[in-house]
Amino acid sequence: MKSILLVDDEKVFVDGLKLLLEKHGFLVTTASNGEEGLAAFFSKPFDLVITDIRMPGNNGLQLISDVRKRNDRVKILAMSGGGYIPADDYLRISKLFGADRILSKPFLFDQLLEEINALIPN
Repeated sequence: MKSILLVDDEKVFVDGLKLLLEKHGFLVTTASNGEEGLAAFFSKPFDLVITDIRMPGNNGLQLISDVRKRNDRVKILAMSGGGYIPADDYLRISKLFGADRILSKPFLFDQLLEEINALIPN
């Protein structure tokens, strides 16, 4: 089974996405911010990190940077719905920090699965 670390501060979104991903055969660990995400990342190996960009505390850009400093092989999918600047700008920046793929919120679950399968094929 492929393992995914899902990091986002929107609890309802994370809980729903976790259930859907588990139904599709993934092992999912969740975190609500960059600090929790980094701690989880060090606790066990993951095939994929999916992170939101805008979160309180250490944001997704910091998480991507920290993960990349320690592991250049793990795949990273960044997602954002925007905020003070448009989502596309956040996502372009996340690629500079080391994200492999990007996804703009809101998205369809099938779009997410397509991105996941492109990054960590079975």
